[in-house]
Amino acid sequence: MSEQNKQEPVAFDVVCDDCGGNGLDQHNQNYHCAACDGLGYTEKRLYTSPPANANAGKPWMGLTNNELQLLCDEYRILFGSWVTDFAYTIEAKLKEKNSDQQVSSSYLL
Repeated sequence: MSEQNKQEPVAFDVVCDDCGGNGLDQHNQNYHCAACDGLGYTEKRLYTSPPANANAGKPWMGLTNNELQLLCDEYRILFGSWVTDFAYTIEAKLKEKNSDQQVSSSYLL
């Protein structure tokens, strides 16, 4: 990765190695977990956005009819052709929007 594309963290957080809590003493910057009195910690770097290559090479994964059926059941929607048409139209639009490529689909209006 080139230096230009390398992101710098915008902040740091600390997480207790024993319980996952945090408790940085603001006065002297010593770590002391308020939840379990632990002294060991792991530093966590925080970024404004995921790395540019986070999804590089990852193929688009659409929903299957079975997954659509389960979602319809969960939200008490009658599963039918209009639901699949609507879902696949949304998928095509998202794919187009997130991949910067024109999607050729009969679902797009």
